[in-house]
Amino acid sequence: MPLLNRLRLDFLLAGLVLFFLLLAEILHRKELVNPVFARKILHIGAISVSAFSVYFFEIDQLLIIIGIAIPLLAAAVFLGFFKDEDSGRKSFGILYFAISFFVLTYFFGHDRPHLVFYPLMVLAWSDGLATVVGYGIGKRKFDFSPEGKTMEGGLTFATITFLVLAFSAKLMPETIPQINLELALFMAVFLAILELLSVRSFDNLWVPAAVTYWLLVPEIDSILIYGILIPALAFLAFRRKWLTSGGAFAAAILGWIFLVNPSPEIIIFPTAFFLIGSLLSKLPGHKDDSSVRDANQVFANGSVPAIFFMAYFIWADSVFLIAGISGFAFALSDTSASEIGVRMGGNHYKILNWKKTTTGASGAITLPGSLAGFVFAFVPAGLALLPVFDFSLMQCLIIGAAGVLGNLADSLIGDLIQAKYMNFDGTTREVAIEKNEKPLRGFYWVSNSTTNLFASLISCLFGLLLASLL
Repeated sequence: MPLLNRLRLDFLLAGLVLFFLLLAEILHRKELVNPVFARKILHIGAISVSAFSVYFFEIDQLLIIIGIAIPLLAAAVFLGFFKDEDSGRKSFGILYFAISFFVLTYFFGHDRPHLVFYPLMVLAWSDGLATVVGYGIGKRKFDFSPEGKTMEGGLTFATITFLVLAFSAKLMPETIPQINLELALFMAVFLAILELLSVRSFDNLWVPAAVTYWLLVPEIDSILIYGILIPALAFLAFRRKWLTSGGAFAAAILGWIFLVNPSPEIIIFPTAFFLIGSLLSKLPGHKDDSSVRDANQVFANGSVPAIFFMAYFIWADSVFLIAGISGFAFALSDTSASEIGVRMGGNHYKILNWKKTTTGASGAITLPGSLAGFVFAFVPAGLALLPVFDFSLMQCLIIGAAGVLGNLADSLIGDLIQAKYMNFDGTTREVAIEKNEKPLRGFYWVSNSTTNLFASLISCLFGLLLASLL
């Protein structure tokens, strides 16, 4: 492209973004719209311009522009230029968008620009209009949504997402590939639930990533059948009081990833964990409301394996599959050690100094619980021996060993850095009672779910490393 034309396009891009910025500011200052609506005008306009830019700009030049913008936006966020209207906290949404834009453009801008276009168009229009509707006329809030997002906003997000995915190709029919209606409908529901469960503008990362993933996965048969089956099972688990409402929606998100793919047989691993773990939690001898899993607990146990499974579906390298199964080996090992240890363990000891501690405390171990954790870590390994997976005995042993290592890591993390709070009687607890309560030791942001997430990652990475060395 001639230099003069490139400069004209540069000025056009900058001019369009400036136009939406000025429009939003003028409407806000004249009190024609509230601050939320003004911000979303800029959101829709600027991100839409960015979506089309991959078709009209030199990609390397575009990457330079975004690369320069990211540190500037980061500085602006940390200096307090962007704040959430409700909480007054720093808003990282614009920075997350810039990071998503850069990553997608870097990997797909040259040869598959539609994998930049579609994610950004969904983020621009679905998220933008859902916020406008939610703030403007939203009445019925979802109790499972961490930020209290509304049914009206969620339905708007799903509807606009379907329209964007199904009909955007008509804007440039010779350039943008068409998405079939079945996939567009499934993605609309998936992304709407994902957005409802997102917090603190992380949807500016999760939503583009999810759109890209579903467009990268090879063509899938019976997508609508699976799309209906998983929510039905999640609803059944909710009615059985195995999951909270938020846990059921989180399970639906992960269940779709595990089943709607080219290798749906991997659903056996999360299913085995969920059924065995739920049954263990219902054993007599210990009453604990935490046995009803919420969204944080579901994602803590299943999100990291899901990421490795997603990598396997895209690149078809078995090391990612082994890594994902290793995550469920840890999850089942940890659950069995906790449930059986509490019921049969007798004295509980800290893993680092072997001092007695409170029953069920994070980082505490017992002999029966440790033995149960070791045995149950090899249940997914045994399932991996089924002919449909075609794993060797050594690969299955790696899965079990990774699960045991993850369980050990979970105890260490729980003892070392998980938040512990002081009770009036001198005992400790792991959940803050007051909003700004400071922990006696550990970090306030490291909860039991965070500990499980870290340990799951360690287990998956260990399985990946050993499988790669074979």
